[in-house]
Amino acid sequence: MSFDSVFEQVLTDIKDGKNVMLHGAGGVGKTHLIKKLRDNVKKPMHLTSTTGVSAFNVGDGCTTINSFAGVFTGDREPLYYVKKNRSNQKRLKIIKDTRLLVIDEVSMLGKKMLELIDIVFKAIRQDGRPFGGIQVLFSGDFFQLPPVKDKWCFTSKVWSDLAFCIHTLKKPQRHKADKSFFKMLMRIREGKHKHRDLVSLQKRHIKYFEMSESDREKLPAVMLFPTNKNVDHYNNQRLDELDGEKFPYTATYSNKEAKKASGCILNDIIILKKGAQVMLTSNLDVSVGLVNGSTGIVTDCGKGYVCVEFVNGISHVIECFEYIIDDEQNIKAWQIPLKLAWAISIHKSQSATIPLVVIDLGECFEKGQAYVALSRCGEMDGVYLTDFNPKSIKVDSLVLDFMGEKKNYRK
Repeated sequence: MSFDSVFEQVLTDIKDGKNVMLHGAGGVGKTHLIKKLRDNVKKPMHLTSTTGVSAFNVGDGCTTINSFAGVFTGDREPLYYVKKNRSNQKRLKIIKDTRLLVIDEVSMLGKKMLELIDIVFKAIRQDGRPFGGIQVLFSGDFFQLPPVKDKWCFTSKVWSDLAFCIHTLKKPQRHKADKSFFKMLMRIREGKHKHRDLVSLQKRHIKYFEMSESDREKLPAVMLFPTNKNVDHYNNQRLDELDGEKFPYTATYSNKEAKKASGCILNDIIILKKGAQVMLTSNLDVSVGLVNGSTGIVTDCGKGYVCVEFVNGISHVIECFEYIIDDEQNIKAWQIPLKLAWAISIHKSQSATIPLVVIDLGECFEKGQAYVALSRCGEMDGVYLTDFNPKSIKVDSLVLDFMGEKKNYRK
């Protein structure tokens, strides 16, 4: 089915007041369809996504769903967030007035977060229907990475109550120039890969090591690793290779509880040099692309500041950022919102399009991880493998079962 045919079906369902799930592999045009809907839907509509990077890709004022719903980290009781939203008149009005809510990259929205948002919306809007009566369009690919430390959102009763009409995009956009690569990715995505696919990937592993060490170092590529441990090791190695002075940036905390609570959010000490490749770890300005996940090069650094030229051409002076973990209890932390980024985790790469990638597929631990990493690039010639183990290609049986249920999956 063509893109235009799917678009017309989705638009009709939206006009009829139905909830919609837009499914499809990476790079088939889901984001483009959402943007086109924005220009054709005549009702109060808000665009959100599960990550800052994907929110920027959608554009048009798109924010993260956590920010829109006022639930942030989502680790408090629902009543806490209901009270917080009621005290914020701007957010209160937006939630009450919204008729259609779009959530992109929904595979990363967990069951607990979905149910929390549902409870908050019902209370704020004083409406017992799913999501407090807000019509929703979810967009994503459940064959990609699952939510972190949570279950799939489609396992929730809230999902069943929303009674989605599910539409699927199938034709490649990111991989138009290499359709044979796209077909291979589709087989890997569903765990239906063939021996020739494994041979092709092994050749990309051999190709990488046929290059001289100096040529490998000159590749303008992003390294993708399955684990943060390997990411940190590679980044620190590259930092040590740079000449120049090291500048340490030490986090400060409002109290002992803040230091404990922020351990998974920020680094206690960040060490940078001029020339370091870095990534933003907070949303500074979504409208211009300075979002969590944006990468760039350090052009200058000193006490309390770092100058970064980002890949989108924007130069920005980065200063200490205030992380508010719990405003009411004064649990806050301050740190430079950057981290080294010659290498990034495969999790962090989801929703990104990367022209040249060097991937470690030796020890993928998560289902969907290998597919996400390989599908970031539009052509096979842009993919190199530092390691490859066929066992790294994994598919979640829950997803296969869910996608195989005809009552939930409209082809």
